[in-house]
Amino acid sequence: MYRRAVFAYLSGTGNSYRVAEWMAGETSTAGSETRVVPVERFRADRDLPEDVRSLLGLLFPTHGFTAPWLVIWFALRLPRMRGWDAFVVPTRAGTRFGPVCLPGMEGTAGWLLALILALKGCRIRGVMGLDMPSNWMALHPGLGMKSVNIITGRARVKADGFIGHILAGETRY
Repeated sequence: MYRRAVFAYLSGTGNSYRVAEWMAGETSTAGSETRVVPVERFRADRDLPEDVRSLLGLLFPTHGFTAPWLVIWFALRLPRMRGWDAFVVPTRAGTRFGPVCLPGMEGTAGWLLALILALKGCRIRGVMGLDMPSNWMALHPGLGMKSVNIITGRARVKADGFIGHILAGETRY
């Protein structure tokens, strides 16, 4: 469906980067030329191809129940992108207590960035909050490897399904 795909990410712990790599792998396997670029090194003149059959994925952690200022600033500084498709994935602090997985909360994170990208001319193909292992140790004790693996495994299935729908031309919210 897309000739090119660019996955711009912000990641402090590696969670959002990992999701960007998963999705880029699926997109590359589907035949798209794919790039994964951190937002702090992103340059529109270099990283945004001029094709209209291109996809921009924006992936970042939730900070204080919204998007980090660096990601908001990044989106505001993007040029007009008429003809581009885009999706937004805020990763959030998923936890596990015993056998129960609890979702994180992204608040306004995904929809704020989707609105900015829509105002830039992108067609929003999807917005999805994705639970990755929490590192918010002030809220709960650290997660063990079993919990981390369970949360990450569930996230991988959800991420693969989401990008699969986007690549099939569907819209997912």
